Amino acid sequence: MPIIGITGAVCSGKSTVLGYLKSLGLETLDVDKFLDTLYAKTHPVYKKVIEIFGSYILDTCGNIDRSKLRNLVFSSSQKLKALNTLTHPYMIDMLKKYLDLKKSKNIAVEVPLLFEEKLESLFDCIIVVSASLEKIYHFASIRGLSREEVNKILTFQYPLNIKEERADFVIKNEGTKEELKRKVEEVWRKIVNQN
Repeated sequence: MPIIGITGAVCSGKSTVLGYLKSLGLETLDVDKFLDTLYAKTHPVYKKVIEIFGSYILDTCGNIDRSKLRNLVFSSSQKLKALNTLTHPYMIDMLKKYLDLKKSKNIAVEVPLLFEEKLESLFDCIIVVSASLEKIYHFASIRGLSREEVNKILTFQYPLNIKEERADFVIKNEGTKEELKRKVEEVWRKIVNQN
């Protein structure tokens, strides 16, 4: 049963590809969902994030406001490194435990920093979702991100061409949702035929 890693640039369509794989019967996970656990008021990471970044990042209910935190950490490589050093070991541990529990199933996992965190060995194959910068800006605007925010995030990620070179499969997200779905189905058939 293949374990598929999905990665790519910010706002390239990774979550959409993950959704299409789910509709094909795969169990799916977005590792960023682990942040829901880590940022809960009862988790030790919550207190450490506030110690490092201050109460500025909290909303009126005392929850971590991810938009404020994102804007803060992507303004400085040191701040981003501090957050990643704190959260990534927890997230990687949670991912490994999840995969151990699910190893007898077809699984697709969205991991935005898969290559940057050197997690290739956890997956049987890796799909990179690629899109032009204009498409990324378009998808980002739908999510409420400005071009400036996207550019800041992209400076902290491996360039798409490097990710593409390291991938087993590259899905170009340049057309309609229907075209993207067909590409996902085609890649899934290839993966099934390899195993």
